[in-house]
Amino acid sequence: MTTRSYLVCGVLLLAGCNDASSKASKDQGDKGEAAPKGAVADRSLPGNPFAKSVDAILDGKKLYLNYGCAACHGMGGGGGMGKPLIDDEWKFGSDDKTLFKLVRGEIPNQTMPNAIGKSLTDDEVWKVLMYVRSIYAGDPGKIDWTVPPPVPPTRVQPTVPFVVVPVR
Repeated sequence: MTTRSYLVCGVLLLAGCNDASSKASKDQGDKGEAAPKGAVADRSLPGNPFAKSVDAILDGKKLYLNYGCAACHGMGGGGGMGKPLIDDEWKFGSDDKTLFKLVRGEIPNQTMPNAIGKSLTDDEVWKVLMYVRSIYAGDPGKIDWTVPPPVPPTRVQPTVPFVVVPVR
């Protein structure tokens, strides 16, 4: 493994640990950083309960960046060390239930680190998937999920990329 691979793995591990420890302190009543709010789940929807929520897309983008998803899948989901998320090539399927299980690490022979998915709440996983759905650029004929609503330009905040400092 190269130094770069160790560095990327270390960043992902720290991101997962930091988020898990902040959740633990919140569960114990400590006042930590508030979880993203605004998106309301509609449990009557088939698949993703946030399928019609612009707030869920925005919350999902924050979670995607804060949990280090961009380290493997790219800032805009175009891939890198991990598979692209914006195309129409889905090894295990593209339906909501399958992707939820994939993020959770519940699908055999998948390569996504399950520590990240297991540190997210169910609602957070659904929100991340809403963000992923919103950046999809593949064949519209292959969509087997509820198409997310468009995010108004006035609601989009600029993304500040993370910086990886080279190790000497």
